[in-house]
Amino acid sequence: MATLIPHLDPMDNKNEGERAVYTTAARLPAEYTVLYSWHFPDRVES
Repeated sequence: MATLIPHLDPMDNKNEGERAVYTTAARLPAEYTVLYSWHFPDRVES
């Protein structure tokens, strides 16, 4: 089973498509780490 970050209960997600993606990603082999719904900054402030 893959490591998912963050670890969520897929049943808390009301969207069937998102729930399917999360549960499918969780079935990947253990050497995988999945950043699920990770928000990357669109710009860097200095």
